[in-house]
Amino acid sequence: KVAYGESNESVAAFQQSLKDAGYFAEKPTGFFGDKTKASLVAFEADMGITGSGTHLSDVTSVYLQATIEVKKREPKLGLINKESTRSDILNAQRLLRGLGYYRGRTNGAYDGYLFDAILSLQKEYKLVGDASSPGAGPIGPLTRGIVVSLWRKSRIDALATKMIELNQVKRLLADRGLLLDTFVAKGESGDSVRALQSFLASAGYFPQDKIN
Repeated sequence: KVAYGESNESVAAFQQSLKDAGYFAEKPTGFFGDKTKASLVAFEADMGITGSGTHLSDVTSVYLQATIEVKKREPKLGLINKESTRSDILNAQRLLRGLGYYRGRTNGAYDGYLFDAILSLQKEYKLVGDASSPGAGPIGPLTRGIVVSLWRKSRIDALATKMIELNQVKRLLADRGLLLDTFVAKGESGDSVRALQSFLASAGYFPQDKIN
């Protein structure tokens, strides 16, 4: 059980997950007290999850897993200006395109399209007033922090959503008695093969109309 006031190994594992996600600075103790509650409240607020901070919900658990996974793949975004290398600019263009700001060609050039994309983000987050403001255009430390934060949140949301959907499929298959719980091999048939095909189809790896 992972809830406020509880003390057990599950709480210690939960605290370690919060620590791995960057939200718990203490050494895991296994006791769910005020510091753990504050960390949970902060995490749920950042993820946009409605919660009281008094217990670990299924949704929060999935988002914690997703956050830890995404942290392993943080983008390497350097400071970007007209003197930046082509590879660094290409990386910035891809990141900004993925976030919906950049609409130019992915060409590694610091051009007007990239300037406008960066400026649009900077204005949205109140870093600059207009194109003539100091710091407008290049990606400095503050702008970089926002880009990385936005990238991280978008990837966490996408991964968590996929994990929740797969868990729902697994529960549905279990309710229907079709949860795959044995080894299957080429040439075999039966409910276990159907369960495998259904699971793969739900994840987009097998045609739905070929389940047989």
